[in-house]
Amino acid sequence: MAFRDGGFVWTVNGERPKIEAQTRNQGVHMWKWIRRGLLVAVLGFVSFAIYDKYRAGYWSMPQLQDDEYPVSFKTGFRAIVTVAEPHDPTRANTRQFYRSLKLANSDRRYFGFPLDVPYWAEDAWSYCTPPTDEENRQFFASRSGEELQNLRGTRFDGICTINADGEEITRGLLFSAPRL
Repeated sequence: MAFRDGGFVWTVNGERPKIEAQTRNQGVHMWKWIRRGLLVAVLGFVSFAIYDKYRAGYWSMPQLQDDEYPVSFKTGFRAIVTVAEPHDPTRANTRQFYRSLKLANSDRRYFGFPLDVPYWAEDAWSYCTPPTDEENRQFFASRSGEELQNLRGTRFDGICTINADGEEITRGLLFSAPRL
C-alpha cells in the first residue's frame, strides 16, 4: 500500500521514499506565481499613487500658468504659488499634473498653516501671493515669543486666499525653510 505526499510515494512496509516524475513542469508553475505576485505589486503601487494624487487634490486642480506650482499638505491645505524663478529650471515647463513646488525648489522645505475657513472652502485651491512689508510686520508683531521661536529661520512666502464671489477668504499661510 502506498500514499502520495507531494512528489514522494511513501510505502507502509518501511522502504525508503521514491521520487516520482512530476506530470507537470514545476518551474513553469513557480514563474507563473512570481508573475502574478509582481502584477499585484505593480497594480497596488499604481493604485496607491492614483489615490495619493486624488487625496492631494490634483484631479480638481485649476489650469496652471507656466510660472505657477501647486503644493498640497496632509492637512487638506492646497495652494498654487507663483514662482518667478524656480531653483530647478528643468521642472519649469513640465506638464501640469507632474509639476510641484517641492520639486521646483528642492532646496527649500515648505510648511503650510491652514486657517479656519467655511467647510465648503476646505478642499478649494487657494492662490498665494507674497506678503507686503506691512503684512509681514503685522504677522510677526501679533505672535508670541514661543511661536516666533518655532518660526526662527523660516521665510514667510505667502498669504493664500480664495476668491469667493469677489470676497477674499484667507485660506492659510505658507512658510519655507532651507533644506539642510
